[in-house]
Amino acid sequence: GNVIVGFSAGTGLGANGRAVSWTGGSTTPAILGTLPGVTTPNSAALGVSHNGGVIVGWSDTTNGVLTEAFKWTSGTNMSGLGDLPGGLFFSQANGVSGDGTKIVGFGNNATTNQEAFQWTTGGGMTGLGISGDADSSVANAANGDGSVIVGTEGLTNGSSAAFLWTSALGLQRLQDVLTTIGVTNLAGWQLQEALAVSSDGFTIAGVGLNPNGGREAWVATVPEPSTVGLAMVGACALGYSVIRRRNRR
Repeated sequence: GNVIVGFSAGTGLGANGRAVSWTGGSTTPAILGTLPGVTTPNSAALGVSHNGGVIVGWSDTTNGVLTEAFKWTSGTNMSGLGDLPGGLFFSQANGVSGDGTKIVGFGNNATTNQEAFQWTTGGGMTGLGISGDADSSVANAANGDGSVIVGTEGLTNGSSAAFLWTSALGLQRLQDVLTTIGVTNLAGWQLQEALAVSSDGFTIAGVGLNPNGGREAWVATVPEPSTVGLAMVGACALGYSVIRRRNRR
């Protein structure tokens, strides 16, 4: 909680925004810059590790006409994460695990579909998959050690569905997983977006459509299979709408 990240179009930056970080006690945010070599630099920071040492987001890039996911550390500054194999360098990092070892977001695959990814130092960027009735996927957040990843799939019918990923399960619809482990109060709900996950991986938050067809925030807590519960919290989803527009930049 001592490091906050985002972007700023402050004095001297012109019309272009730059990724920034703010540390407790600072009077102004620190500018993180952009990837090297770009002529119309824009960047934004979207996620930060628990200790503030790893910051992730997107930047203009010389690798293509769109944006590239980045990782920033105080020792190495900003470095590009590339794109999925065969992609067009339209990638974005949305989150990082609490320990800073795994970065998640979306890239473009060889068929130019937007696909969720995970990135590690040793393994690079790998896709998490896209379900049969979906045409895109976006990873939004990871838990403390990166073993649980949550996000959103864009469906071919124009709707969306929240997903959960683990190495054991692969990419699964969150609503299906909750139903399988015994959640009983999902009738009429459509869990459309999973946006955040707790450090232990047992609490997931997002937005969806409630039984009345209204957009509403939800929290699913899964402490153990025998005490599974889903709590619905009425809230405006404006924050996600802004992120979604950036995802489609």
